[in-house]
Amino acid sequence: KTVAGKFVPYAVIHRITGQDPQNIREHFEALVVTKISAKGTCQQAMIKTSKTMNVKARKAADASQGKAGCKIEEFPKPGSITG
Repeated sequence: KTVAGKFVPYAVIHRITGQDPQNIREHFEALVVTKISAKGTCQQAMIKTSKTMNVKARKAADASQGKAGCKIEEFPKPGSITG
């Protein structure tokens, strides 16, 4: 998005990797979409590993623009990531 002719980001997509504390051999990877605004930041989506995860994350970032509130209240456990 642009404001006064300057690019202003409205979301960040970042990759996370985690490990199950009960089973250190089990790990997960996901993309997290975080909305950015003058009021702060909040997580909007967590996308599990797939062939289309980048496309899904970009769509989630675009959908977060201008929306109020957060979708993810807390990070889910490794086995419960959907998307």
